[in-house]
Amino acid sequence: MLDNSIINSTGQSWKLIVAVVALLVGSIAPAFPETGLSWTTGTIIALAGYAFGVALIRCPVCGARWFWDALMNPDIYKAVFSGDSCPACQKEAEASIDNQSD
Repeated sequence: MLDNSIINSTGQSWKLIVAVVALLVGSIAPAFPETGLSWTTGTIIALAGYAFGVALIRCPVCGARWFWDALMNPDIYKAVFSGDSCPACQKEAEASIDNQSD
């Protein structure tokens, strides 16, 4: 699914992975006492993962934060996960993300 996505094309798939892993760990780990994570800590980890993805996955050309925009318009998710251009500026993904500053 991510092979042809704008996220992968711009080299940001690692950000998505970090965000999803934090969200899942924070949501699931507290259910198992062996992990030592309280529900409060798990919630903080999950929210941090969510915020990380929303804030840092963005267009290297125009700077549009794709997941932030998708909060207001869920149709953007399809464009981000299956499209090869930015839903905001319609620019094609470049092989390099040297223009992106995090």
